[in-house]
Amino acid sequence: MLAYNELLELEVEKREIFLLEYLSNVLEPSEPLRYLLVPQLSRDISGSNYLDCLEVAKSIVNTWDLSSKALFVNSHPRIGQVSGLSKLSREEQASKRTPEDVLIKLDELNRAYEEKYPKQRFITFVNGRTRAEIIPEIESILSQSDGVQEFGSSNWLRELDRNINAIFLIAISRT
Repeated sequence: MLAYNELLELEVEKREIFLLEYLSNVLEPSEPLRYLLVPQLSRDISGSNYLDCLEVAKSIVNTWDLSSKALFVNSHPRIGQVSGLSKLSREEQASKRTPEDVLIKLDELNRAYEEKYPKQRFITFVNGRTRAEIIPEIESILSQSDGVQEFGSSNWLRELDRNINAIFLIAISRT
């Protein structure tokens, strides 16, 4: 990997290319990453290491409007998803064979979550847990409030913040 001080010295176009590759690995590839975050981060990048870079990236995401934040969250892979993952996700999950019934249950819970929290996706920092160990966490969040949580409501916003924090916890663990 490019030394951080070398990254800071790159011309903008090359910095964007490198940041896109780096962030696609630690955050997962997505359109909002490519078209929203990377251009802003390339301009605003600071600090002395890649953890600082992720802090700046998170603060940039937190300035976005709700629709952009939701697009960013919703572009993250679902828990239990087995295709379309970044290289690091594939490697992290390769050693953990998940029983089919667990994948089916996660799919049901993901659908319920996405119905309850429109334009969001359930994200959590797995940190070595199996996919089966994630089921109670999703179920707990689903039980915390009744009905569909309207876009922008207090419960919806709480989940949006939780999801963004989880995305960056994942990225930090991969750095």
